[in-house]
Order: sequence, then C-alpha cells, then structure tokens
Amino acid sequence: MRVLIVLLLSGMIGCATLNKETCLSEDWYQVGFADGRNGFLTERIIKHDEACAKYDISPDEPSYLQGHTAGLTEYCTPEGGYRAGSLGYRYNNLCAGEGEAEFLKSYRRGYSAYRYERCLVLQHHHYFASYGYGYHHRYHAYYWPAYSCRYYDY
Repeated sequence: MRVLIVLLLSGMIGCATLNKETCLSEDWYQVGFADGRNGFLTERIIKHDEACAKYDISPDEPSYLQGHTAGLTEYCTPEGGYRAGSLGYRYNNLCAGEGEAEFLKSYRRGYSAYRYERCLVLQHHHYFASYGYGYHHRYHAYYWPAYSCRYYDY
C-alpha cells in the first residue's frame, strides 16, 4: 500500500491519453477523429499535449480539429449513440441539431444496456464474494440476485 502511495505521489503512475508510439506518429487527424467518434470534447487535446510533452511533441491543432469534426459525424448517429451509451460514455452535448433526438434515444437504450450489464457483473461478484466460488446450493438460481437488475428499453 505504501509503495502505491509513493508511486502516485511521485507521478510515476498517471492517466496519459496517448502512448509514445501515437505521439511519435504525429497523425493528429486520426487522434482527433477517434476523440470525435467517441464523443470527447475538443479540450481533450490539452491532455494529449501533456502526454506528448515528455517526447517534445506538440499536437497539430488544426489537423486534430478537422479529425474531431469528421469523427463527430460518425458519433452523432443513432448507431454512434447506442455505441457510446453501451460503453458507458458520458454524453457531452456534441450532437445539437436535427439528429440529436434520434441520437439520444439510441444513447439511452445503449446506456440502459450498459447499466444492466454492469449491475449483473457487480451482483455476480457480490454473490460469489459472499459464498465463495465453490459454493453450490440446490436453490442457486433462486438466490441469484440478478432479479434486482432492470433493463429499460427506451
């Protein structure tokens, strides 16, 4: 525990947005496209700048923004909404306009599926943490706590 705290305080463990290979490739259009496709805000380029600073590389902001805009065209679709929701991503109000209602409908369905699956995983973990993996009871299915998880189809 002390080692982890020391590592965190010394900055050896961090949440870099990009790895060394991506920073060195300098394909900022693709980095922006991926961020836009995943619904991240353009301010994420600041995190990329911090991650690549140790390699003396600065992002190409115009290329990044062009890629981000192109990525948003893929994100702001019903399929993109469901994908973002099912991965548990937060919606950052990036799809204002005509298609936002359809996007949000699909996003809610995907997010509901994400929460349902997450609930099952947590319930499963809790059940086996309580009884152990070797525990087999004849009423196993009855006592399985999945009944408390709900899926809402919007």
